[in-house]
Amino acid sequence: MPNQFADAKLMYNVPVRMRDGVTLYCDVIRPDTQKPLPAVLVRTSYYKEDVYAGTENWILNALQTAARGYNFIVQDTRGTGRSEGVSDPLGFEAEDGYDTVEAIAAMPWCDGNVGMVGFSFLGYCCLEAARLNPPHLRAIVPGMCGYWKNPFLLRYGVPTAQNETHDNADAFEKAYRQILGHLEDEAFFRRIGRVEAYDCVRIPTLNFTGWMDMELNTTIRNYEGYRTQSATAEARDGTRLIIGPWLHDSALKGRYADCSFGPQASGIASATGERILAFLDWHLKHKKSPFMDEKPVRLFLMGKNEWMETDAYPPRGMVYEQYYLHSDGRANGLQSTGRLTAAGPGGEPADEYVYDPAQPFQTIRLLSNEWFEDQTERENRQDLLLYTSEPFAKPKTLCGPVLLRLFAQTSAVDTDFACRLLLVDPHGKAWHLQGNLVRARYRNGKKPELPEPGKIYEYSLLVGNVAREIPAGYALRIEVMSSLEPVARRHSNLADPLGPKMQPATQHIFHDERHPSCLRLPVLP
Repeated sequence: MPNQFADAKLMYNVPVRMRDGVTLYCDVIRPDTQKPLPAVLVRTSYYKEDVYAGTENWILNALQTAARGYNFIVQDTRGTGRSEGVSDPLGFEAEDGYDTVEAIAAMPWCDGNVGMVGFSFLGYCCLEAARLNPPHLRAIVPGMCGYWKNPFLLRYGVPTAQNETHDNADAFEKAYRQILGHLEDEAFFRRIGRVEAYDCVRIPTLNFTGWMDMELNTTIRNYEGYRTQSATAEARDGTRLIIGPWLHDSALKGRYADCSFGPQASGIASATGERILAFLDWHLKHKKSPFMDEKPVRLFLMGKNEWMETDAYPPRGMVYEQYYLHSDGRANGLQSTGRLTAAGPGGEPADEYVYDPAQPFQTIRLLSNEWFEDQTERENRQDLLLYTSEPFAKPKTLCGPVLLRLFAQTSAVDTDFACRLLLVDPHGKAWHLQGNLVRARYRNGKKPELPEPGKIYEYSLLVGNVAREIPAGYALRIEVMSSLEPVARRHSNLADPLGPKMQPATQHIFHDERHPSCLRLPVLP
Protein backbone atom coordinates (compact mmCIF):
# COMPACT_ATOMS: atom_id res chain seq x y z
CA MET A 1 0.00 0.00 0.00
CA PRO A 2 1.57 3.32 -0.97
CA ASN A 3 2.26 5.72 1.88
CA GLN A 4 2.49 8.88 -0.20
CA PHE A 5 -0.03 11.52 -1.16
CA ALA A 6 1.59 14.69 -2.45
CA ASP A 7 -1.43 16.92 -1.85
CA ALA A 8 -2.02 15.94 1.78
CA LYS A 9 -2.48 18.64 4.40
CA LEU A 10 -2.01 18.14 8.16
CA MET A 11 -4.05 20.22 10.61
CA TYR A 12 -2.49 19.65 14.01
CA ASN A 13 -4.26 19.90 17.41
CA VAL A 14 -7.63 21.08 16.16
CA PRO A 15 -9.65 21.86 19.34
CA VAL A 16 -13.08 20.36 19.95
CA ARG A 17 -15.02 21.54 23.00
CA MET A 18 -17.14 19.08 24.97
CA ARG A 19 -20.45 19.90 26.68
CA ASP A 20 -18.74 20.21 30.09
CA GLY A 21 -16.12 22.68 28.81
CA VAL A 22 -13.24 20.23 28.41
CA THR A 23 -11.30 20.58 25.15
CA LEU A 24 -10.18 17.50 23.23
CA TYR A 25 -7.65 17.77 20.41
CA CYS A 26 -7.66 16.21 16.95
CA ASP A 27 -5.20 15.88 14.08
CA VAL A 28 -6.70 16.08 10.60
CA ILE A 29 -5.11 14.66 7.43
CA ARG A 30 -6.97 15.87 4.34
CA PRO A 31 -6.46 16.86 0.72
CA ASP A 32 -5.07 20.36 0.28
CA THR A 33 -8.34 21.80 -0.93
CA GLN A 34 -10.98 24.25 0.23
CA LYS A 35 -13.75 21.83 -0.66
CA PRO A 36 -15.71 20.41 2.29
CA LEU A 37 -15.28 16.64 2.53
CA PRO A 38 -16.77 13.83 4.62
CA ALA A 39 -14.86 12.80 7.74
CA VAL A 40 -13.53 9.48 9.06
CA LEU A 41 -13.04 9.77 12.82
CA VAL A 42 -10.82 7.66 15.08
CA ARG A 43 -10.91 8.27 18.85
CA THR A 44 -7.93 6.82 20.74
CA SER A 45 -6.45 6.72 24.23
CA TYR A 46 -3.07 5.63 22.86
CA TYR A 47 -1.78 8.91 21.33
CA LYS A 48 -3.30 10.17 18.13
CA GLU A 49 0.02 10.47 16.30
CA ASP A 50 0.60 6.70 16.57
CA VAL A 51 -2.51 6.01 14.47
CA TYR A 52 -1.27 7.83 11.37
CA ALA A 53 2.52 8.27 11.79
CA GLY A 54 3.15 4.62 10.84
CA THR A 55 0.26 4.37 8.44
CA GLU A 56 1.13 0.94 7.03
CA ASN A 57 0.64 -0.43 10.55
CA TRP A 58 -2.98 0.51 11.00
CA ILE A 59 -6.27 -0.70 9.58
CA LEU A 60 -6.73 2.33 7.34
CA ASN A 61 -3.87 4.21 5.74
CA ALA A 62 -4.38 7.88 6.65
CA LEU A 63 -2.88 9.24 3.44
CA GLN A 64 -4.75 6.75 1.29
CA THR A 65 -7.99 7.73 3.04
CA ALA A 66 -7.27 11.41 2.45
CA ALA A 67 -6.46 10.73 -1.20
CA ARG A 68 -9.86 9.04 -1.41
CA GLY A 69 -11.46 12.41 -0.59
CA TYR A 70 -11.86 12.27 3.19
CA ASN A 71 -10.82 14.16 6.25
CA PHE A 72 -8.98 11.49 8.28
CA ILE A 73 -9.31 12.62 11.90
CA VAL A 74 -7.65 11.18 14.99
CA GLN A 75 -8.59 12.46 18.43
CA ASP A 76 -6.96 11.92 21.82
CA THR A 77 -9.73 10.89 24.20
CA ARG A 78 -10.29 12.75 27.44
CA GLY A 79 -7.20 13.00 29.62
CA THR A 80 -4.88 11.30 27.11
CA GLY A 81 -2.28 12.69 24.73
CA ARG A 82 -2.91 16.39 24.14
CA SER A 83 -6.52 16.41 25.33
CA GLU A 84 -7.69 18.04 28.53
CA GLY A 85 -9.59 16.42 31.37
CA VAL A 86 -9.03 13.31 33.46
CA SER A 87 -8.76 9.88 31.87
CA ASP A 88 -11.19 7.48 33.51
CA PRO A 89 -11.19 3.87 32.24
CA LEU A 90 -14.80 3.64 33.44
CA GLY A 91 -15.66 6.88 31.67
CA PHE A 92 -18.75 6.94 29.50
CA GLU A 93 -17.47 7.62 25.98
CA ALA A 94 -20.91 8.18 24.49
CA GLU A 95 -21.19 11.91 25.24
CA ASP A 96 -17.65 12.75 24.15
CA GLY A 97 -18.17 10.74 20.96
CA TYR A 98 -21.47 12.48 20.23
CA ASP A 99 -20.02 15.95 20.85
CA THR A 100 -16.97 15.24 18.70
CA VAL A 101 -19.02 13.95 15.76
CA GLU A 102 -21.32 16.96 15.81
CA ALA A 103 -18.45 19.45 16.21
CA ILE A 104 -16.58 17.93 13.28
CA ALA A 105 -19.72 17.94 11.12
CA ALA A 106 -19.97 21.70 11.72
CA MET A 107 -16.37 22.42 10.69
CA PRO A 108 -16.03 24.41 7.43
CA TRP A 109 -13.84 21.69 5.93
CA CYS A 110 -16.44 18.95 6.60
CA ASP A 111 -19.52 18.38 4.44
CA GLY A 112 -21.57 17.15 7.40
CA ASN A 113 -21.08 13.40 6.89
CA VAL A 114 -19.06 11.55 9.53
CA GLY A 115 -18.08 7.90 9.92
CA MET A 116 -16.10 6.26 12.71
CA VAL A 117 -13.47 3.48 12.63
CA GLY A 118 -11.61 1.78 15.47
CA PHE A 119 -10.39 -1.47 16.96
CA SER A 120 -10.33 -2.63 20.59
CA PHE A 121 -10.91 0.41 22.85
CA LEU A 122 -11.08 2.55 19.71
CA GLY A 123 -13.85 0.29 18.42
CA TYR A 124 -15.64 0.58 21.75
CA CYS A 125 -15.60 4.35 21.21
CA CYS A 126 -17.52 3.74 17.96
CA LEU A 127 -20.12 1.63 19.79
CA GLU A 128 -20.62 4.28 22.44
CA ALA A 129 -20.98 7.21 20.04
CA ALA A 130 -23.54 5.28 17.98
CA ARG A 131 -25.51 4.52 21.16
CA LEU A 132 -26.59 8.20 21.31
CA ASN A 133 -27.18 8.59 17.56
CA PRO A 134 -25.38 11.83 16.66
CA PRO A 135 -27.42 13.26 13.75
CA HIS A 136 -24.38 13.47 11.44
CA LEU A 137 -22.93 10.01 12.16
CA ARG A 138 -23.66 7.89 9.06
CA ALA A 139 -21.86 4.59 9.72
CA ILE A 140 -19.33 2.95 12.06
CA VAL A 141 -16.62 0.32 11.58
CA PRO A 142 -15.95 -1.19 15.05
CA GLY A 143 -13.49 -4.06 15.27
CA MET A 144 -12.28 -6.47 17.93
CA CYS A 145 -14.45 -4.98 20.66
CA GLY A 146 -17.56 -5.43 22.74
CA TYR A 147 -19.77 -3.45 25.07
CA TRP A 148 -18.24 -5.17 28.11
CA LYS A 149 -14.86 -3.72 27.06
CA ASN A 150 -11.83 -5.76 28.07
CA PRO A 151 -9.67 -6.02 30.12
CA PHE A 152 -12.08 -5.89 33.01
CA LEU A 153 -14.73 -8.46 32.15
CA LEU A 154 -14.65 -11.71 30.26
CA ARG A 155 -18.44 -11.51 30.43
CA TYR A 156 -21.09 -10.47 32.90
CA GLY A 157 -19.99 -11.41 36.40
CA VAL A 158 -16.64 -12.93 35.36
CA PRO A 159 -13.60 -10.62 35.44
CA THR A 160 -10.37 -11.11 33.55
CA ALA A 161 -7.23 -11.80 35.54
CA GLN A 162 -4.96 -9.40 33.68
CA ASN A 163 -4.76 -5.65 33.99
CA GLU A 164 -4.18 -3.75 30.78
CA THR A 165 -0.74 -2.22 30.32
CA HIS A 166 -1.33 1.50 30.09
CA ASP A 167 0.44 4.75 30.86
CA ASN A 168 -2.34 5.53 33.34
CA ALA A 169 -1.76 2.35 35.37
CA ASP A 170 -3.07 3.74 38.69
CA ALA A 171 -6.37 4.76 37.10
CA PHE A 172 -6.76 1.31 35.57
CA GLU A 173 -6.04 -0.43 38.86
CA LYS A 174 -8.65 1.76 40.58
CA ALA A 175 -11.18 1.04 37.84
CA TYR A 176 -10.46 -2.69 38.07
CA ARG A 177 -11.20 -2.64 41.79
CA GLN A 178 -14.48 -0.83 41.11
CA ILE A 179 -15.45 -3.46 38.56
CA LEU A 180 -14.74 -6.22 41.08
CA GLY A 181 -17.02 -4.46 43.57
CA HIS A 182 -19.97 -4.34 41.17
CA LEU A 183 -19.87 -7.68 39.36
CA GLU A 184 -23.61 -8.31 39.76
CA ASP A 185 -24.75 -4.68 39.61
CA GLU A 186 -26.14 -4.24 36.11
CA ALA A 187 -27.26 -0.68 36.92
CA PHE A 188 -23.59 0.20 37.54
CA PHE A 189 -22.55 -1.20 34.16
CA ARG A 190 -25.42 0.62 32.48
CA ARG A 191 -24.24 3.91 33.98
CA ILE A 192 -20.74 3.46 32.56
CA GLY A 193 -21.88 2.26 29.14
CA ARG A 194 -21.01 -1.41 29.50
CA VAL A 195 -24.34 -2.94 28.45
CA GLU A 196 -25.42 -3.82 24.94
CA ALA A 197 -27.34 -1.13 23.07
CA TYR A 198 -28.08 -2.68 19.69
CA ASP A 199 -31.70 -1.50 19.70
CA CYS A 200 -30.57 2.14 20.08
CA VAL A 201 -28.41 2.19 16.93
CA ARG A 202 -29.87 3.59 13.72
CA ILE A 203 -26.88 3.37 11.33
CA PRO A 204 -25.09 0.52 9.51
CA THR A 205 -22.04 -1.16 11.03
CA LEU A 206 -19.14 -3.09 9.54
CA ASN A 207 -17.74 -5.35 12.26
CA PHE A 208 -14.31 -6.99 11.92
CA THR A 209 -12.29 -9.40 14.04
CA GLY A 210 -9.90 -12.34 13.82
CA TRP A 211 -10.23 -16.04 14.61
CA MET A 212 -7.48 -15.62 17.24
CA ASP A 213 -8.78 -12.32 18.61
CA MET A 214 -9.65 -12.22 22.31
CA GLU A 215 -12.79 -10.28 21.29
CA LEU A 216 -13.89 -12.73 18.59
CA ASN A 217 -17.06 -13.87 20.34
CA THR A 218 -18.10 -10.36 21.37
CA THR A 219 -17.56 -8.96 17.88
CA ILE A 220 -19.69 -11.74 16.40
CA ARG A 221 -22.26 -10.95 19.07
CA ASN A 222 -22.20 -7.32 17.88
CA TYR A 223 -22.85 -8.43 14.30
CA GLU A 224 -25.76 -10.62 15.38
CA GLY A 225 -27.18 -7.89 17.62
CA TYR A 226 -27.02 -5.16 15.01
CA ARG A 227 -28.34 -7.50 12.30
CA THR A 228 -31.45 -8.37 14.30
CA GLN A 229 -32.06 -5.58 16.82
CA SER A 230 -30.95 -2.26 15.28
CA ALA A 231 -33.57 0.49 15.35
CA THR A 232 -33.87 0.88 11.55
CA ALA A 233 -34.12 -1.43 8.56
CA GLU A 234 -31.17 0.44 7.00
CA ALA A 235 -29.01 -0.43 10.00
CA ARG A 236 -30.12 -4.06 10.13
CA ASP A 237 -29.73 -4.66 6.39
CA GLY A 238 -26.45 -2.74 6.21
CA THR A 239 -24.66 -4.71 8.92
CA ARG A 240 -21.55 -6.57 7.76
CA LEU A 241 -18.91 -8.86 9.26
CA ILE A 242 -15.30 -9.66 8.32
CA ILE A 243 -13.30 -12.32 10.19
CA GLY A 244 -9.69 -12.90 9.16
CA PRO A 245 -6.74 -15.02 10.34
CA TRP A 246 -5.73 -12.37 12.85
CA LEU A 247 -4.74 -11.87 16.45
CA HIS A 248 -5.87 -8.80 18.39
CA ASP A 249 -3.76 -6.32 16.44
CA SER A 250 -4.40 -3.17 14.44
CA ALA A 251 -2.17 -4.15 11.51
CA LEU A 252 -4.11 -7.34 10.62
CA LYS A 253 -0.78 -8.94 9.80
CA GLY A 254 -1.85 -12.50 8.95
CA ARG A 255 1.61 -13.81 9.87
CA TYR A 256 2.63 -14.48 13.47
CA ALA A 257 5.77 -16.12 14.87
CA ASP A 258 6.79 -18.53 12.11
CA CYS A 259 3.19 -19.19 11.04
CA SER A 260 1.85 -17.72 7.80
CA PHE A 261 -1.72 -18.14 6.58
CA GLY A 262 -0.99 -17.57 2.93
CA PRO A 263 -0.68 -14.68 0.49
CA GLN A 264 -4.23 -13.37 1.09
CA ALA A 265 -4.06 -13.41 4.90
CA SER A 266 -3.07 -9.85 5.81
CA GLY A 267 -5.39 -6.89 5.91
CA ILE A 268 -3.51 -5.28 3.04
CA ALA A 269 -3.36 -8.36 0.79
CA SER A 270 -7.03 -9.18 1.43
CA ALA A 271 -8.08 -5.57 0.67
CA THR A 272 -9.79 -5.28 4.05
CA GLY A 273 -8.93 -1.56 4.24
CA GLU A 274 -10.32 -1.12 0.74
CA ARG A 275 -13.54 -2.82 1.80
CA ILE A 276 -13.83 -0.53 4.80
CA LEU A 277 -13.40 2.48 2.51
CA ALA A 278 -15.98 1.09 0.11
CA PHE A 279 -18.41 0.74 3.02
CA LEU A 280 -17.74 4.35 4.05
CA ASP A 281 -17.97 5.54 0.43
CA TRP A 282 -21.47 4.12 0.19
CA HIS A 283 -22.80 5.48 3.46
CA LEU A 284 -20.99 8.85 3.52
CA LYS A 285 -20.86 9.63 -0.20
CA HIS A 286 -23.55 7.40 -1.74
CA LYS A 287 -20.81 6.13 -4.03
CA LYS A 288 -21.00 2.42 -4.80
CA SER A 289 -18.11 0.06 -5.57
CA PRO A 290 -18.09 -3.64 -6.55
CA PHE A 291 -17.18 -4.52 -2.95
CA MET A 292 -20.67 -3.47 -1.85
CA ASP A 293 -22.15 -6.20 -4.08
CA GLU A 294 -20.39 -8.85 -2.01
CA LYS A 295 -22.31 -10.93 0.49
CA PRO A 296 -22.47 -9.33 3.95
CA VAL A 297 -20.26 -11.89 5.72
CA ARG A 298 -16.64 -12.49 4.66
CA LEU A 299 -14.74 -15.26 6.46
CA PHE A 300 -11.23 -16.65 6.21
CA LEU A 301 -11.31 -20.45 6.25
CA MET A 302 -8.33 -21.55 8.32
CA GLY A 303 -6.55 -24.66 7.15
CA LYS A 304 -7.57 -24.05 3.54
CA ASN A 305 -6.33 -20.45 3.83
CA GLU A 306 -9.11 -19.14 1.60
CA TRP A 307 -11.69 -16.39 1.92
CA MET A 308 -15.37 -17.24 1.62
CA GLU A 309 -18.50 -15.10 1.46
CA THR A 310 -21.86 -16.00 2.97
CA ASP A 311 -25.26 -14.41 3.49
CA ALA A 312 -25.19 -15.01 7.23
CA TYR A 313 -23.14 -16.20 10.16
CA PRO A 314 -23.13 -19.06 10.81
CA PRO A 315 -23.49 -19.94 7.12
CA ARG A 316 -26.82 -21.33 5.98
CA GLY A 317 -26.53 -25.07 5.52
CA MET A 318 -24.34 -25.54 8.58
CA VAL A 319 -25.42 -28.56 10.63
CA TYR A 320 -24.36 -29.66 14.09
CA GLU A 321 -22.69 -33.03 14.56
CA GLN A 322 -22.62 -34.38 18.10
CA TYR A 323 -19.56 -36.05 19.56
CA TYR A 324 -20.17 -37.61 22.96
CA LEU A 325 -17.70 -37.74 25.84
CA HIS A 326 -16.59 -41.24 26.86
CA SER A 327 -14.09 -42.78 29.27
CA ASP A 328 -13.65 -45.54 31.80
CA GLY A 329 -13.34 -42.94 34.55
CA ARG A 330 -9.70 -42.14 33.82
CA ALA A 331 -9.70 -39.11 31.51
CA ASN A 332 -7.09 -37.19 33.53
CA GLY A 333 -3.99 -35.71 31.92
CA LEU A 334 -1.89 -37.08 29.10
CA GLN A 335 -2.67 -40.70 30.11
CA SER A 336 -6.36 -40.04 29.49
CA THR A 337 -8.66 -42.76 28.21
CA GLY A 338 -11.20 -40.08 27.28
CA ARG A 339 -12.71 -40.29 23.80
CA LEU A 340 -15.04 -38.31 21.54
CA THR A 341 -17.30 -40.41 19.33
CA ALA A 342 -20.59 -40.04 17.46
CA ALA A 343 -21.99 -42.98 19.46
CA GLY A 344 -24.05 -42.13 22.50
CA PRO A 345 -22.81 -43.03 25.98
CA GLY A 346 -23.70 -46.16 27.92
CA GLY A 347 -23.24 -46.99 31.59
CA GLU A 348 -19.90 -45.24 32.03
CA PRO A 349 -18.34 -44.04 35.30
CA ALA A 350 -17.91 -40.30 35.82
CA ASP A 351 -14.53 -38.63 35.59
CA GLU A 352 -13.16 -36.88 38.66
CA TYR A 353 -10.58 -34.17 39.27
CA VAL A 354 -9.67 -31.79 42.07
CA TYR A 355 -9.53 -28.10 41.26
CA ASP A 356 -7.20 -26.23 43.61
CA PRO A 357 -7.39 -22.44 43.15
CA ALA A 358 -3.88 -22.17 44.61
CA GLN A 359 -2.57 -24.01 41.52
CA PRO A 360 -4.90 -23.06 38.66
CA PHE A 361 -4.51 -24.32 35.12
CA GLN A 362 -2.84 -21.70 32.90
CA THR A 363 -4.23 -21.37 29.40
CA ILE A 364 -2.54 -19.40 26.62
CA ARG A 365 -2.17 -15.65 26.86
CA LEU A 366 -4.48 -14.38 24.15
CA LEU A 367 -2.22 -11.47 23.17
CA SER A 368 0.75 -13.71 22.43
CA ASN A 369 2.29 -16.18 20.00
CA GLU A 370 1.30 -19.00 22.38
CA TRP A 371 -1.50 -19.68 19.89
CA PHE A 372 1.16 -21.36 17.75
CA GLU A 373 2.80 -23.51 20.44
CA ASP A 374 2.19 -27.20 21.14
CA GLN A 375 -0.11 -27.46 24.17
CA THR A 376 0.67 -31.01 25.28
CA GLU A 377 3.10 -29.83 27.95
CA ARG A 378 0.26 -27.91 29.61
CA GLU A 379 -1.87 -31.07 29.57
CA ASN A 380 0.41 -33.05 31.87
CA ARG A 381 -1.70 -32.51 35.00
CA GLN A 382 -4.40 -34.45 36.82
CA ASP A 383 -6.87 -31.56 37.19
CA LEU A 384 -7.45 -31.62 33.42
CA LEU A 385 -9.75 -34.05 31.58
CA LEU A 386 -8.99 -34.87 27.94
CA TYR A 387 -11.42 -36.34 25.41
CA THR A 388 -9.99 -36.94 21.91
CA SER A 389 -11.63 -38.08 18.68
CA GLU A 390 -10.21 -40.62 16.29
CA PRO A 391 -8.29 -39.01 13.41
CA PHE A 392 -10.73 -37.97 10.70
CA ALA A 393 -10.59 -40.18 7.60
CA LYS A 394 -11.33 -37.26 5.30
CA PRO A 395 -11.27 -33.46 5.68
CA LYS A 396 -14.07 -31.87 7.72
CA THR A 397 -15.00 -28.19 7.47
CA LEU A 398 -16.16 -26.47 10.65
CA CYS A 399 -17.77 -23.03 10.48
CA GLY A 400 -19.77 -21.52 13.32
CA PRO A 401 -20.11 -21.66 17.10
CA VAL A 402 -18.74 -24.76 18.84
CA LEU A 403 -20.94 -25.76 21.80
CA LEU A 404 -20.39 -28.04 24.79
CA ARG A 405 -23.16 -29.70 26.79
CA LEU A 406 -21.72 -30.74 30.14
CA PHE A 407 -23.25 -32.60 33.06
CA ALA A 408 -21.19 -31.78 36.12
CA GLN A 409 -21.17 -31.93 39.91
CA THR A 410 -19.06 -29.96 42.39
CA SER A 411 -18.35 -30.28 46.10
CA ALA A 412 -18.12 -26.47 46.30
CA VAL A 413 -20.80 -23.86 46.90
CA ASP A 414 -19.74 -22.26 43.61
CA THR A 415 -17.06 -22.92 41.00
CA ASP A 416 -16.17 -22.61 37.31
CA PHE A 417 -16.25 -25.22 34.57
CA ALA A 418 -13.95 -24.40 31.68
CA CYS A 419 -13.02 -26.02 28.39
CA ARG A 420 -10.63 -25.73 25.46
CA LEU A 421 -10.95 -27.07 21.92
CA LEU A 422 -7.70 -28.27 20.36
CA LEU A 423 -6.55 -29.61 17.01
CA VAL A 424 -4.34 -32.71 17.34
CA ASP A 425 -1.93 -33.41 14.49
CA PRO A 426 -0.73 -36.89 13.38
CA HIS A 427 2.37 -36.52 15.59
CA GLY A 428 0.28 -35.99 18.73
CA LYS A 429 0.91 -32.26 19.04
CA ALA A 430 -2.11 -30.22 20.15
CA TRP A 431 -2.92 -26.71 19.01
CA HIS A 432 -5.29 -24.33 20.82
CA LEU A 433 -8.38 -23.34 18.80
CA GLN A 434 -10.81 -21.81 21.31
CA GLY A 435 -11.67 -21.85 25.01
CA ASN A 436 -14.31 -20.57 27.41
CA LEU A 437 -15.89 -21.10 30.80
CA VAL A 438 -19.19 -20.97 32.64
CA ARG A 439 -19.57 -19.90 36.27
CA ALA A 440 -21.85 -22.29 38.12
CA ARG A 441 -23.98 -19.53 39.62
CA TYR A 442 -24.66 -18.12 36.13
CA ARG A 443 -25.52 -21.44 34.49
CA ASN A 444 -29.07 -20.17 33.81
CA GLY A 445 -28.20 -16.59 32.88
CA LYS A 446 -27.40 -13.35 34.67
CA LYS A 447 -29.50 -14.07 37.75
CA PRO A 448 -27.11 -15.78 40.18
CA GLU A 449 -28.22 -19.20 41.47
CA LEU A 450 -25.61 -20.94 43.61
CA PRO A 451 -25.38 -24.68 42.91
CA GLU A 452 -26.15 -27.23 45.60
CA PRO A 453 -22.94 -29.12 46.40
CA GLY A 454 -23.14 -32.72 45.23
CA LYS A 455 -26.02 -32.11 42.82
CA ILE A 456 -25.64 -32.75 39.08
CA TYR A 457 -26.43 -29.80 36.81
CA GLU A 458 -26.41 -29.35 33.06
CA TYR A 459 -24.10 -26.59 31.79
CA SER A 460 -24.12 -25.12 28.29
CA LEU A 461 -20.89 -23.53 27.08
CA LEU A 462 -20.05 -21.59 23.96
CA VAL A 463 -16.56 -23.02 23.45
CA GLY A 464 -15.89 -20.44 20.75
CA ASN A 465 -16.30 -19.71 17.05
CA VAL A 466 -14.28 -21.37 14.31
CA ALA A 467 -13.95 -21.52 10.53
CA ARG A 468 -11.41 -24.25 9.88
CA GLU A 469 -10.86 -27.22 7.67
CA ILE A 470 -9.70 -30.22 9.70
CA PRO A 471 -7.32 -32.20 7.46
CA ALA A 472 -7.55 -35.95 7.08
CA GLY A 473 -5.43 -37.63 9.75
CA TYR A 474 -6.04 -34.89 12.34
CA ALA A 475 -8.23 -35.22 15.44
CA LEU A 476 -10.11 -32.88 17.76
CA ARG A 477 -9.81 -32.74 21.54
CA ILE A 478 -11.87 -31.10 24.23
CA GLU A 479 -10.28 -30.34 27.60
CA VAL A 480 -12.44 -29.88 30.70
CA MET A 481 -11.07 -28.16 33.80
CA SER A 482 -11.99 -25.34 36.21
CA SER A 483 -9.57 -22.52 35.42
CA LEU A 484 -8.71 -20.37 32.43
CA GLU A 485 -6.16 -18.03 33.94
CA PRO A 486 -5.08 -15.50 32.78
CA VAL A 487 -8.13 -15.10 30.53
CA ALA A 488 -10.43 -15.26 33.56
CA ARG A 489 -9.61 -14.65 37.19
CA ARG A 490 -9.54 -17.92 39.14
CA HIS A 491 -12.52 -18.92 41.25
CA SER A 492 -12.00 -19.47 44.98
CA ASN A 493 -14.65 -22.26 45.13
CA LEU A 494 -16.41 -20.20 47.81
CA ALA A 495 -19.49 -17.99 47.69
CA ASP A 496 -17.15 -15.03 47.24
CA PRO A 497 -15.48 -16.14 44.00
CA LEU A 498 -12.69 -13.56 44.18
CA GLY A 499 -12.03 -13.39 47.90
CA PRO A 500 -8.65 -14.07 49.56
CA LYS A 501 -9.82 -17.37 51.05
CA MET A 502 -9.74 -20.41 48.78
CA GLN A 503 -10.43 -24.12 49.06
CA PRO A 504 -10.06 -27.11 46.70
CA ALA A 505 -13.17 -28.60 45.10
CA THR A 506 -13.81 -32.11 43.84
CA GLN A 507 -15.44 -32.02 40.40
CA HIS A 508 -17.22 -34.83 38.57
CA ILE A 509 -18.03 -34.89 34.85
CA PHE A 510 -20.78 -37.32 33.86
CA HIS A 511 -21.20 -39.00 30.47
CA ASP A 512 -23.78 -41.79 30.75
CA GLU A 513 -27.21 -42.45 29.28
CA ARG A 514 -28.93 -40.06 31.70
CA HIS A 515 -26.19 -37.45 31.39
CA PRO A 516 -25.01 -37.41 27.75
CA SER A 517 -22.26 -34.79 27.82
CA CYS A 518 -21.35 -33.93 24.26
CA LEU A 519 -19.46 -31.57 21.98
CA ARG A 520 -21.49 -30.01 19.14
CA LEU A 521 -19.44 -29.21 16.05
CA PRO A 522 -20.74 -26.82 13.35
CA VAL A 523 -20.10 -28.68 10.09
CA LEU A 524 -20.44 -27.41 6.54
CA PRO A 525 -21.53 -30.33 4.32
